[in-house]
This record gives sequence, C-alpha cells and structure tokens, in this order.
Amino acid sequence: MPLLLVLGCIGLAVSFNQRVLDPLTALIATELNVDPHLVVMLSPAFTLPYALVQPFLGPVGDSFGKALVLKVCIIVLTLSTIAAAIAPDYATLLPMRLLAGLAGGGVIPASLALIADRYPLAERQVAMSHFMVALMVGQVFASPLSAAIAQAWNWHRVLLVAAVVCVASLLLLIKYIKPRPDIPRPPFSVARSLATYRALLKDPRARACYITVFFEGLCVLGFTPHIALFLKARGFGDVTEAGYVLAGVGLGGLAFTVAVKTMVRRFDPFRIMQTGGAVMGLCLITMPVVWSWQSMLVVFMINGFGFYMLHSGLQTRVTEVMPEARASAVSLHAFFLFLGIASGPILFQIASSAIGFGPTLIANGIGILVVSFLGIARLQRETGKTALR
Repeated sequence: MPLLLVLGCIGLAVSFNQRVLDPLTALIATELNVDPHLVVMLSPAFTLPYALVQPFLGPVGDSFGKALVLKVCIIVLTLSTIAAAIAPDYATLLPMRLLAGLAGGGVIPASLALIADRYPLAERQVAMSHFMVALMVGQVFASPLSAAIAQAWNWHRVLLVAAVVCVASLLLLIKYIKPRPDIPRPPFSVARSLATYRALLKDPRARACYITVFFEGLCVLGFTPHIALFLKARGFGDVTEAGYVLAGVGLGGLAFTVAVKTMVRRFDPFRIMQTGGAVMGLCLITMPVVWSWQSMLVVFMINGFGFYMLHSGLQTRVTEVMPEARASAVSLHAFFLFLGIASGPILFQIASSAIGFGPTLIANGIGILVVSFLGIARLQRETGKTALR
C-alpha cells in the first residue's frame, strides 16, 4: 500500500478525533449539566497538550524513528478515546481529552517528517497536500457525522466511532510502515535537543514560519469551538448546522488539493501563501454579516481554501530549515500551530464577552491578514539570502 495512503488513514483518525466534539458543545453541556463555556474548553484540552508535547516528541522521532512514535501515539490515542467515551461526567471527560491530545500530538508531525524524508523538495508540497486530503476528509465528516450520531444516540457513541477509526489506522500502520534500518539516528540527548531548538529559533526562516503558523491557529481556528454558540445566538441553527458549517473548511481544503499542482507550477509560492492569508482575513472580517448558516458555510469553504494556500506552503518550507533534524523542525512548527489553536478559543471567549462576536472576528481577520503578509515577506527574503550563500 502506498506510503501516502497509509499515512493519510492515520492522519484522518487524528483529524476526526480532534474535531469530533466541536459541534456538540450545547449537547454535552445539557447532558452533563455544566456551563457550555466549560464544554468549549474540551477543544483546547486536546490542542494544548498536543502543542506542549511537540518539543519532546520531535527529538524522540529523530533518535528512535518516526514509525515507532506513530505506533505508540496511536495506541494511546485509541485507549484515551475509549475512556472518554465511557466518561460519566465532565471531571472524567476533560483529562481523557488531555491525554488524547498528548497522543495525537505525535502523529501529524511525524507523518509530515516521513513524507519530507522520502520526497524531494520539488515534489514535496504536492505530496504533503495529498496527505492533507485525509486531514480534510476527517474535518469534513467529523462535524456532520458526530452531530448526526449524537442526535440519533448520544455523544458517547461519537467517541466510540472515533476509537474504531483509530484502531483501523493502527492496523494499517503496523502492517505497512516499518522502520528503515539504513537511516542514521543520533542518540537521544536532552542537551542535543535543546541545542537543536536553539538553532532552529535563531534561524529567521524558521521564526517567520513559526510566528505565522501561531497566528493561523490563534486567529483562524480559535473560533471553531464557538460556532455552535454563534449560530444559536443568531438564530441560524444548533448542533446539526454547526456540523455542516465546520465541514466547510475541509471542503475548501479539498478544492485546494485539486488546484495545488497547477498553482505551484504557475505561481510564485510566496504569493500563494500571502494570498491565502488575505483570503482568510477577509473571510473573518465578513463573518459578522452572514445572514444564514448556508451563507456561513460558503464563507467557511472559501476560508478553508485560503487556509491551505498558506498552511501547505509553510509546512513545505519548514522541512528545509534543518533537514538533519527534520522531525524536530516539524514538531516545533506543530507546537506553535497548536499553541495558537489552544489559546485561540480562550482568548476569543474573553474578547467576545467584552466586545461581542462581530468585533472579535474582525480583529482576528485583520490579525491574520497583517501577520501573514509580513511573515511571508520575511520568509521570502531570508530564503533568498540562504540560496545565495
């Protein structure tokens, strides 16, 4: 079975697991008899440990092999998801989602590093975009499927379905992805890992990627756990409609994967990334004036296309910053992305409580527009300087 297909199935399992509770905020709050704003915290409960574990898992992948990291992480993700599915209360559910986030944190960066190891730079963005299709499929189906299952039965069964998807991906991983004994692996060392991270953070190309991807998570993805509450406040719908709207990001991403090969061939990669940032910014700025969940779905589809225009380019560039420590470079990239995703919902809640949904969305839109333009301009300058050395 092709490498990209196997890794895609693994990525789908994590993507599905990450987003599966996003549209169920009101439903879980009612059943567990807790404040909906507490249930919103289940999203950063997954993404914050996902981010914090990256600096550790990157060097582990470089030293012990990315295939081993993938297997251990998928096993822990499966067990924690099953435990969350049978959780009787919020006090049990929250730590299980924290553990799931810790495990999920090792999967996508290790997969991207494996792809970067086996594809040359000229083919890498297209290969990574094909891998991202699986993540998008997970996003497209996670929200509407979880909403349908939860309304037909309950949210516990939603997590059981997520666990079954994890088990299927684990079986494929064990059968088809084997460690490569010919790859030189440095012994694990905390001192060496810290030196690697210091070198990465000193590199202006890496800093440009990391700052930009942090604001992607903060400004663009920080709103997603609030969508059900936003729709309900506007009278546009509830759980089901939130699932459809969230699927829009994945649909936009799928459209990007169809277009990416032509775009990479015809346009400057840095202009593609800056355009993606502008598209996301404009989508967030126009979000307060949507008049129905259907119009919001269209905006989210366009937003998803813009997100992957920027994000796939950043992923490709960061793999070339330090090829000899690629897992560490990609893991630090994921650390900053998910640090933004984890802090985004919290800051969005604070801001929207103070000034309302509309002004907060506009501020987020301006933020990603400005940061992506400046960050990619810096990345282009520094990449040019490196090429001349």
